[in-house]
Amino acid sequence: MPRQFLSYMMAQTRDLLRLALPVIVSRASFMTMAFADTLFVGRYGVADLGYLTIGNAVISTLIMTCFGILMGTLVMSANAHGAGNFAECGRIWRRSIPYSVLIGLACAIIGLLSERFLRLSGQNSDLAREGARIAIILGLGAPFFLGQMACSFFLEGIRRPMPGMMIMLFANILNIALNWLFVFGNLGLPEMGAAGSAWATTIGRVAAFGLSVLYIWHMADHEKFAIRVRLFKGWWRDWPNWRAQRRLGYAQGASNTIEAGAFNAMTLMAGILGVVPLAAYGILFNLVALAFMIPMGLATATAVRAGQAHGAQDWRGVASAGWTGLGVSSVMLGVVGLIYMNFPMQLAGFYSSEQALIAAAAPLIAFSAVLIIADGAQAIMSNALRGMGDGWTPAAMHLLSYAGIMIPLGWLLTFTWQRGSMGLVEAILIASLISAAMLTGRFYNLTRYSR
Repeated sequence: MPRQFLSYMMAQTRDLLRLALPVIVSRASFMTMAFADTLFVGRYGVADLGYLTIGNAVISTLIMTCFGILMGTLVMSANAHGAGNFAECGRIWRRSIPYSVLIGLACAIIGLLSERFLRLSGQNSDLAREGARIAIILGLGAPFFLGQMACSFFLEGIRRPMPGMMIMLFANILNIALNWLFVFGNLGLPEMGAAGSAWATTIGRVAAFGLSVLYIWHMADHEKFAIRVRLFKGWWRDWPNWRAQRRLGYAQGASNTIEAGAFNAMTLMAGILGVVPLAAYGILFNLVALAFMIPMGLATATAVRAGQAHGAQDWRGVASAGWTGLGVSSVMLGVVGLIYMNFPMQLAGFYSSEQALIAAAAPLIAFSAVLIIADGAQAIMSNALRGMGDGWTPAAMHLLSYAGIMIPLGWLLTFTWQRGSMGLVEAILIASLISAAMLTGRFYNLTRYSR
């Protein structure tokens, strides 16, 4: 029995990693774009790094909300693929492209109000003005980013994550080259600082979307998936027939809004502390987000595996998908955490040569070694539940842990108890532990009684 169980778990882990590794690379590529932006701008100047951090804080909440709204594309594609309904997979993609572009345009329009929002949040006039400029530029890329994500979700749902990974690797190379040109004004171009980095990211997103659509259009088996059947024609008339897909997305969107909004509220608190604490928190947030791409990729693979097992009514497979994802995520993030814990000064030094900024960022990076494991656990369990079609439970639990606990606790620790930026990180850890515990309990109960 122990040998059979070990063999079964090894097979589950191999299947998870086979699907997850390209997704991890693809998701990490989104963050390595942000990493490159932060690295180039950090070398350019501390003030511009603050502008980039605060501008990202505004637009990323909108984009992550819409990113979640598109989650139905992934889950429904996985369900249809697991049931052998390949034409439905194609219909899901055809619905998702115009839908994603429209909600991306809404993000861009809302982003025009960024300066007013930043002033109301307590930021000084310079930070509000320049941060809003960054948010508006990044907002222009939102329709293309979300369109590309709809393509990636479709490909991942039908267990073909590799093309999305390759496209994002190309987009990263393009982004690095454009950062080098635009931030410092190389090859005779004007020196643009943080704004140049934002333009580099936006152009990279446009390229990634175009390549993704071209790949799906020319897939060798496009006829099997009915890719070119009535492409985008009359999709709005079919609106009532894909209510379930949107409903899953609304739940994920609400969850992402709560989580991203709460995390960006912490960024706004860091902005009140001053430019150096804000830049230090920006470095920390970038490294945490980079590490988070590991559980994000594993969580996507977990949702696909749980969704396919759920579509096939395989409850043992659903349970195995969730627990395997949680175990692999914890081990991988434990390794990353050891790096963060032992080399915080060196990691901070990648972003800036300013000693005051390095000294402010290093203790935050070291403390994040534990935080990333807890944050990864809640991400895995959230997506395992979504794969089962339970979308609103993660949203409710995120509302309680991140909006209800983390924000007020962050203010209390940072300003009332005078713990500065470290108080923000401590609040994030406590909220993530609470969220992970609640979501794990929910998944355990659902899989226990469904067998």
